[in-house]
Amino acid sequence: MITHDDVLTTLCGQLNGSVTLVSRVVEPGLRVPSSTAVLLLPDLHLITDAAADKYAGYHFRPNELGALLGAVIRAANELGSDLTRIQLGDRYDLWREQIVDGARTVGAVVSDIRNACQEFAASMTTAQGWQFLAGNHDHELARPTDGSTPEAFEDAEHLIWLGASAVSGRDTPILVLHGDTFDIVEQVFPASLKKGILHTVGASATETTKKLSRDPTTVKQQRSGPVIDPKQFRSIPLPDYVAPTRPLPAVASDAQVLQAAPDPTFNVYFFPSPNFYVLDPGGQDLDFFKAARSRTKDIAVQFARPAPKLTIIGHTHNPRIVASRREDEQTPFLLMDCGAWVEKSTFPSKLGGQMTVYSAHLGVVVGCDIRIYQLPTPDISD
Repeated sequence: MITHDDVLTTLCGQLNGSVTLVSRVVEPGLRVPSSTAVLLLPDLHLITDAAADKYAGYHFRPNELGALLGAVIRAANELGSDLTRIQLGDRYDLWREQIVDGARTVGAVVSDIRNACQEFAASMTTAQGWQFLAGNHDHELARPTDGSTPEAFEDAEHLIWLGASAVSGRDTPILVLHGDTFDIVEQVFPASLKKGILHTVGASATETTKKLSRDPTTVKQQRSGPVIDPKQFRSIPLPDYVAPTRPLPAVASDAQVLQAAPDPTFNVYFFPSPNFYVLDPGGQDLDFFKAARSRTKDIAVQFARPAPKLTIIGHTHNPRIVASRREDEQTPFLLMDCGAWVEKSTFPSKLGGQMTVYSAHLGVVVGCDIRIYQLPTPDISD
């Protein structure tokens, strides 16, 4: 049975160093079997150098990906077949590739990207145990239009069910999907219009909704007042007490994780719960979470499943775990937003101030202990 310590030890061994703990929560109410071990690789947005030259934000070009992504793939292989490994969609950025050269078929675009990334492309396939979701930027992989898309990616799914109930029907499942179904912009605008917008704004376009906080440490405020009515949540003033900023720790073992987060929770957004609430969540942050919780219920009904307590996504490029209570205030609901491998992330530095690094996030679920890690990348604060 795989443990978090196994995952950390293997990752750090492949990376020749420590990884950084971004967010962690232990929630026994999830009732995830301890034998469940999942590695979650969020949005990669792989493109060719020609497309990267046109668009900003693509910090991992093909020749820069080999060492880092290769280490993740090797770690997954070392951990073996008991580790479920999922790429959460937007593996390829077909939007931008097709804007650069719209005459190519989907299959030709994928082949060009795979050739550019050949150092690791052959090691990250369904044959190697990976499951792939279709994101909004590579949605065509779920429904190939020309028959030339490589076979390994024709099985891209819109969502994946994990957990005991997927087999036995006993416990609530884990729902895994790209996450764009929770975004009103993705639901309203057709792909052709979204591509046109990207073409218009050109190199300044990024995938991040800038109103979402990218600092996962503005998270937990101890509250001494009465329980907040969710309907009044956004109008309640902040308390006088402000929790200290917690620098993100480098960890290489579970022992170091426990030192960094002696309670089960580290840098988690709570939307209202009995003891904590988030510091200035912002309307869009809260609206996205409400949409995720509501849409998760709808999906469960659609597929005749119990409502998941844990939903896992990529899409927003914003690494965070968001928690709340269901309407009965007894059952937890957690949204695990695993981040991205594109653009930048800003975190509090161990030396004070802030540290800006290239985003390279991993989600890891082992039983009821769920975490997000930042892999070691250059500090680009300057």
